[in-house]
Amino acid sequence: MSLQSDQKKEVLLVEDDFITVKLIENIFEGICNLENVNNATQAIQKARSKQYDAIIMDINLGKSENGMYATKQIREIDSHKNTPIIALTAYTMAGDKEEFLKGGCTHYMSKPIDIKEFMALMKQILGI
Repeated sequence: MSLQSDQKKEVLLVEDDFITVKLIENIFEGICNLENVNNATQAIQKARSKQYDAIIMDINLGKSENGMYATKQIREIDSHKNTPIIALTAYTMAGDKEEFLKGGCTHYMSKPIDIKEFMALMKQILGI
C-alpha cells in the first residue's frame, strides 16, 4: 500500500524507531525522496541545508533533544517558516495536540499510525 504520484517531493523523516521508519519508507517507496535522521541535531542540520516539502517529526527522540526543540529551531530557518511539519507521537493526553500545534507543528498524527489516515494527510500536504 503506497501513495502514487508523478512528481517526487522531498520529505524529511525525523524518527528513531526502526519499525516506524520502515513503515513510512514502505508508504513512500518510489513516490518521494524520503530522508531519515534519528535525532534533533541532524534534523536541524538537514533543514538548514535543504528545502523540504514536508517534515515528519517524532516528538520523543530518546536521549537527544526532543522533536519540539527541533521544530522550534527549524521554524527559525527562513526557508522552513511555512513547511508543513507533522508531529508524530505516542503522546495522546488531553492538550498534547494543541501544545504541538502551538509549538510550530502544522499537523498531528498519533502512534500507532493509522495508515489510511496518514496517507490521506500526506496526499493533502504534498498535493499528490
